[in-house]
Amino acid sequence: MAKNNSKCINCNSPTTNPRFCSRSCSASYNNKAHPKRKPEGKCNKCDTPIKSQKSLCDKCNQLEKQEANRHKQNIHVFQGPNGPFEKKLPYISNSSSFVFSSSPTNLTLETSCEELIYYLLSLLTDKPEYIRPSDIRWLSAMLIHLLETKIDYKNHWNENITSISNLPIKRIASYLETWVWSFFKDNWHPLLPSFALATCQFIDAHLFGFYERANSTQYTSWKIKPWFQGKENRNFNDRKIWFLNDKQFKKEFTEKMGYLTVACTIPNGSLLTLPSYISPDVSGPANFDIEMKRCYLSTSTSDPIFCSGKESDNSLFDIFSDFEFTGDILSINGEKLHRNHLGARIPARWAIGIKHYDSELIICLPDWLIS
Repeated sequence: MAKNNSKCINCNSPTTNPRFCSRSCSASYNNKAHPKRKPEGKCNKCDTPIKSQKSLCDKCNQLEKQEANRHKQNIHVFQGPNGPFEKKLPYISNSSSFVFSSSPTNLTLETSCEELIYYLLSLLTDKPEYIRPSDIRWLSAMLIHLLETKIDYKNHWNENITSISNLPIKRIASYLETWVWSFFKDNWHPLLPSFALATCQFIDAHLFGFYERANSTQYTSWKIKPWFQGKENRNFNDRKIWFLNDKQFKKEFTEKMGYLTVACTIPNGSLLTLPSYISPDVSGPANFDIEMKRCYLSTSTSDPIFCSGKESDNSLFDIFSDFEFTGDILSINGEKLHRNHLGARIPARWAIGIKHYDSELIICLPDWLIS
């Protein structure tokens, strides 16, 4: 038998093999001498080094699969007044051809208002063409506020109502009116009643339909097909959300609101048009203040309007085209105007807060509404 004079070149142990004592030592030695190539690619989302053949790392790939599964189940997250609001929403189909038709299933007058709000939130996730992206944020927050808020009141049927959740749709109007008035209490931001009123208009437009005729700024007539129609719903359709067109309601709203100095920001690319004899038009980004004197629903065509807000995009449809604050411009970019009663009508979505009297301190709209 030949003598064993060989030693493993990895661990220095005696071996009959000319180089290694085991497969383990062979692998260990070769891995050191010829290390594996480092990943040459990067994850498309987090920049983690990965193989060049892949586009996502394992973690991001797993998150993407989870997100796809959430989308398949129609689970969405909104930012509400009390933080994130996550819910699996009912499916709703939305199509458009100048008549926008969404079709919630099994919606009746006895359906709970909670389910109605879920349908409306589901509609917002579809991003219908007639709702600007900048409006979806505050609108979803207001709908969630409506769903989560507790209000003690007696309706016309002498029933004690504390929440909209279990209230049938056929009795929604009185609760919505009470909800709007609630924003004048408990130190809510002074502009929130107007946003609540616009939310009621949004609900009304889908329950009972919406129609906007072509005019000088809206070149195409369009409408939203009502969710409730037909003989069986005639009495409900006739009633609608009645206070939106009630003169006494608008008068009381104006009295409670008072005069407000609204701080506004012109978005990038948008325009505040001014009479040429006063100043050239002001393009965004820029700031200005306007004194709002009454409920935006009370705006009359007889108001002297010299200035107006022109959005950067030429959207054919805008359900909130009439959600505008009307009043006198007080200053532009911090410079006070030396002209009284320079009437203007500007999109409410340009408002960022209010100012008190001559103070330059802006009381901003709450973050849960606009951030």
